[in-house]
Amino acid sequence: MSVLLQRLFAILLRVCALVAGAVFALSLFVAGLIAMAGIVGWSLLRGRKPVFLRWGRFSAGGFSSAHRRAAPANDDVIDVVAREVPGPKQRLMQD
Repeated sequence: MSVLLQRLFAILLRVCALVAGAVFALSLFVAGLIAMAGIVGWSLLRGRKPVFLRWGRFSAGGFSSAHRRAAPANDDVIDVVAREVPGPKQRLMQD
């Protein structure tokens, strides 16, 4: 009779450990979802578009040329004339 009780107790203990592990994993998943929703909500409140990264972007093979953007054509390049921006002291002197 005691062997039957030991086996029953061992099975019950394994089931409890399995349920506890499943509850723990589920709580971590829910915490991750809440954190992600909070970060997305915060970025939307600040007026920024949330950026989601694609996991397959950087493969184990390194940075291959397949993922790189092509260089812009010469027609798309616009040259500008650079000018020096006055510092705060120079701006105060002008007033």
